[in-house]
Amino acid sequence: MLMNLVAVFPCVSLGAMLLALAVLAVRWKHALRRSARLFLLGVLVLTLFHAASNVLEWANIATVLDLFEDYVELLLPVLWGCFVYVFLQGLSQHELRASEARYRSLTDDVLDTSAVAIQILDAQFRIVWINQASQSYFGLNRDECIGRDKRLLLHEKIKHAVENPEAFARQVTDAFDRHEPATFECHVLPGPTREERWLEYRGLPIPGGLYAGGRIEHYYDVTARKRAEQHREELLLKLETQNAELERFIYTVSHDLKTPLITIKGFLGILREELGEGIADVVEDALGRIDAASDKMMQLLNELLEMSRVGRVDVPWEDVPLADVVEEAVALARGSIDACGAEVHIDSGFPIVCGERPRLIEVFLNLIDNAAKYMGDQPRPRIEIGAETSDTNVVCYVGDNGIGIEPRFQGKVFELFEQLDPHQPGSGVGLALVKRIVEVHEGRVWVESEGPGCGTTVRFSLPARPA
Repeated sequence: MLMNLVAVFPCVSLGAMLLALAVLAVRWKHALRRSARLFLLGVLVLTLFHAASNVLEWANIATVLDLFEDYVELLLPVLWGCFVYVFLQGLSQHELRASEARYRSLTDDVLDTSAVAIQILDAQFRIVWINQASQSYFGLNRDECIGRDKRLLLHEKIKHAVENPEAFARQVTDAFDRHEPATFECHVLPGPTREERWLEYRGLPIPGGLYAGGRIEHYYDVTARKRAEQHREELLLKLETQNAELERFIYTVSHDLKTPLITIKGFLGILREELGEGIADVVEDALGRIDAASDKMMQLLNELLEMSRVGRVDVPWEDVPLADVVEEAVALARGSIDACGAEVHIDSGFPIVCGERPRLIEVFLNLIDNAAKYMGDQPRPRIEIGAETSDTNVVCYVGDNGIGIEPRFQGKVFELFEQLDPHQPGSGVGLALVKRIVEVHEGRVWVESEGPGCGTTVRFSLPARPA
């Protein structure tokens, strides 16, 4: 009976060793590196061979002492294998702790010193970690935040730090619940432990790992950009106010100056009637000069009044076929065209734009008159009118083969009272009026010319059916 028990004992020990090997085979990838696993596997295989080689000898054992002596020989490799396993396991744990220390150093030295506020949340909306910038921006304490529900933090701490806290809390919570990327802005109010800032929130869900289902939140400081935008808006408002005051001034002055001009014209008529037909040539010349100057000033005031009205009168925009606009403008400018003997070529394919029809007629009329006026002594004068269409813009042009414009003057032709030739009729307001009308229609205007004697092309852009 005793010998049978002694014979069973090594078998039970061998079975236990096989079970340990099976457990190790399942879990060793999580505990050991590849080299340690191979070494330990070799030790266990040698142990198995040793046990197998002694199975036949156990059946002929004479004494129990021989059995235990042989079993100790079998047990020693297992003990050595366990020792190696424990040693390598400790080494692996040491390397793991070193890796964790390096990771903590990364978070402390890099992420914690980042200018971007970072908050990491787990799947239960609890705060796992925040960096120094997050504490500074919102006036928080890290030890009081770690492990707390973000909802409580929003309603207890952050609600005093941000403008419109209910909306901010709702945006943060909704972004977490949707598990989608989100971006929005928040205004941090000044306080005892924080400065006024504008922050841009950018949140991303964490798809896997220790905090799967959680979220990482970044808060970027965009204060400088917001203040620059506010400063720009203030400048634009100031510029609009100054422009409105200037337009009112032009309108008032132009309107008030017409009264003395009408008086001058009236007294000129009275003088001519009183002096009769025997008026001296010198007096007639003087009266003619006064009359011509009065007419030119009246024209100038009328054009200034017209320019001041552009953009001020609320006229509803409509769909305007440019082909009809060009046809009407050419008909109105027929006197100037015939005076210079120019041939007018009109391209086909004019689109429909949205705008004020009378103003667009004024643009083409001024450009055609200007082209005819500065044709010079061209033996075969020619004026070309056309348009080029893209997905977003319509670029119209009026070109001529006249005297051309030097490059140094091309940027000044649209300024008020600028005339290339002072001896030509006109007030220097026409092209300025063109620029004003085009800008009100959300476009721009420019000049193209290779220089004197090479002709001039004036182009202006209009949005393709703007809203």
